[in-house]
This record gives sequence, C-alpha cells and structure tokens, in this order.
Amino acid sequence: MIGRLLVLGAFLVGAAAFFLPFFNVNATIAVDGEMKVEPISLSVMQIFQGASALENLSGGVEIPEAQRDQINTTLAQIRGVLMIPFAPTVLFLIILLAGIRRFGRAHGVFALIVGLIAVAGWGLISAAAANSTSEAASFGIGLTMVLVGGILGSIGGIAGIAKPEPKKA
Repeated sequence: MIGRLLVLGAFLVGAAAFFLPFFNVNATIAVDGEMKVEPISLSVMQIFQGASALENLSGGVEIPEAQRDQINTTLAQIRGVLMIPFAPTVLFLIILLAGIRRFGRAHGVFALIVGLIAVAGWGLISAAAANSTSEAASFGIGLTMVLVGGILGSIGGIAGIAKPEPKKA
C-alpha cells in the first residue's frame, strides 16, 4: 500500500512540475525605447503557449511581429526536449494503472527503474547546466520537482519490492 501511495505522489509531483516555473531567464526587453533586463520564470505550459505567454509575463509589453515569429520558432524547437523530463511521470501513471488491483513486486521493480531514470535525467540536466557558461538562465522549482518525483518513485518502488500487496482471493 505504501509503495502505491509513494508512486502516486511521484506522479502528482511530476504533473505539478509541468505548471511550475521550470527555468528562470534574464530576458532583455525593449520598453519605451529603453532596453531592460528583467527576470522571467517560464513553466513548460507557458513555453507551449509561445510568445503570447511571454507578453503576459513581461507586464503586457507587446512583442514585435518579427521577434514573435523568432520566439515561436525557437520555442517550437525546444518543446520536444522539454517533454523528456516528464516521461517518467507518464510511466508512473502507467505503473499505477497496471497495479490498480494489486501493487506487486513487478510494479515495484518498474517504479524503481523509472524513478532512477528520472533522477539520472535530472543529474544529466544539472551537469549540462553546470558546464554552461551562460548565467542568463537558472533552474526553477519545476525542475526540482522532477527530481523529487523521481526520488518518491524510487522509494515507492523499493517499498513495493520489500512488501508487495498480498494476492486477493
């Protein structure tokens, strides 16, 4: 029972990370002819919305059409890459649905593997960011929630292996 609840927690944390700030970016914005550098926090949901979400974040400053097209093109290119950290969240949901009647050892093993993959993915993203020379971007809470979800899933997997739910007659 505890393994199933921990994997459920991993799924919920991962789903919440989709809506939380994933990256913090120092963006240069032209306001009334002046260039200002403002910090902007972007969630994955806002990245999928494109340039219109950036206008809302920048206090309603309208982005010129040429820049809007360039921003939308750039965001379209990184959307697929941004979904990779959320693959374990989807897999946790599949494990939960497969173990809806009984969360056994096999479900625990899969949850442990998926949780370790999530933690390793976060480690790769963290290492890549540490090697980056850019100081314009930093991690947001959403990326940290992906790590927390991976850890919860791993612990849930260990709990499912150690004490699986009994078979029902």
